[in-house]
Amino acid sequence: MEPLNFRVLGPLELRRGERPVDLTCQQRALLAALLVDANRAVPTDRLAEALWGENLPAAAPSRVRTLISDLRRVCDADRILTASRGYLVRVRPGELDADVFATTIDEAREASAEGRLEDAKALFDAALGLWHGEPAWELAGTSVCAEVSRLCESWRAAMEARAEVKLTLGLHSDVISEMRRLAAEHPLCERPHALLMLALQRGGRLAEALAVYRDLHARFVDELGIEPSADLRDLNRNLLTEEPGPAVAGSSVPVQVPVPVPVRRRSPCLLPADTADFVGRTAEIEAVTGKLCGEATAPPIASIWGMPGTGKTALALHVAHALRPRFPDGQLFACLRGSATPGSRRSADVLAEFLRALGADGAHLPESADERAAMYRDLITDRRVLVVLDDAQDEAQVEPLLPGTPGCAVLVTSRFPLLGLPCSCTLRLDVLPEPDARVLLGAIAGRERVDADPVAVGELLHACGGRPLAVRIAGGRLAMHPHR
Repeated sequence: MEPLNFRVLGPLELRRGERPVDLTCQQRALLAALLVDANRAVPTDRLAEALWGENLPAAAPSRVRTLISDLRRVCDADRILTASRGYLVRVRPGELDADVFATTIDEAREASAEGRLEDAKALFDAALGLWHGEPAWELAGTSVCAEVSRLCESWRAAMEARAEVKLTLGLHSDVISEMRRLAAEHPLCERPHALLMLALQRGGRLAEALAVYRDLHARFVDELGIEPSADLRDLNRNLLTEEPGPAVAGSSVPVQVPVPVPVRRRSPCLLPADTADFVGRTAEIEAVTGKLCGEATAPPIASIWGMPGTGKTALALHVAHALRPRFPDGQLFACLRGSATPGSRRSADVLAEFLRALGADGAHLPESADERAAMYRDLITDRRVLVVLDDAQDEAQVEPLLPGTPGCAVLVTSRFPLLGLPCSCTLRLDVLPEPDARVLLGAIAGRERVDADPVAVGELLHACGGRPLAVRIAGGRLAMHPHR
């Protein structure tokens, strides 16, 4: 059977080999909502939102099941799986163009950082060549709309990164046409304007480069009431004061002005999805929330520790999502893999991930972990950012990732207490109480089914040992076998 390919870098398409598969509008909407979290369970209520928005029909779950059955017939039955309180689409490596795009862009940035500019350009070309239009899925679901915005932002960042490589290679004409179009589409984004100015200047068109800045300056003042960034003002000043270089082959070659590396201050949200059927832990939520939101002269740090399977990550994410309005400048998340084999993540790598999320150019990050940590603390100074560090190994892994000023807060999970951290709240997470475990099992396997057989349910929960992960797995298996 020919392989499947899922194309989301443009109008959503499902292809079997080279042939497009016909999908109805609702099948397309359903597939889009599943692909947002490919290979992960998507709750039925979120799928219903993607299909009908706020105007949910009667018996929406039943209609979702019917559409899932229809989608299985065109997608292969083993690709659309039933999961806990929802469904997932199984996507193999290389089948989703957005994943191929992200991997290729990472390789391109690495090649650029290593000075392999021709390789970097070829990789950027290959990644951007995967796009076949603008994502326009025309869906109501908020998660899908957020994914469309993220993909468009990734495309723009890739265009800008490729333009910088092209400038260094001397391909000024290409950059002029590309950045002129990008600047017109994003009239208040500084980066494409800066690259357009440099391309024009290096192509001997200094007057046009200065005109780009004048127009952008007027737009900022008129529409935003502010000046452009210091980086852009410095670039304009450099262009005004630089003398043209010597003539080469009958044309003047301008002095090379370094490409500025402005930090586009963003408010990123890197949090994975909250658990839709989160149960209990009221006292623990209040304790952690109270500490993270309290007034302090230093960033408050809350630590949740306990044995595997007790739901430390689920609790941390549940609290983090609830606190998003309290931290409007961003929510950072990293799984430190402290219990992984082999080895946990290096702090320097996590810092690079955070810096890129906060708007720093990944191709120009400092090499040392100490310099990255200093840049990170500087970027979030006077900002309200929540940092969630999951599965920490020890204090040494966490310390470089801590903010330096109040207003930010940190939530850490680990298997052991991190006694060396200045935690304002250290919470040991125990097993889930039996009544809450019973509610969780009912939410997954079906409340009526659980209520109908309390003795068997009690034995099952005892075997699970009060660990939410075990209860969730058992409930998921029961949901897949309703006659068991």
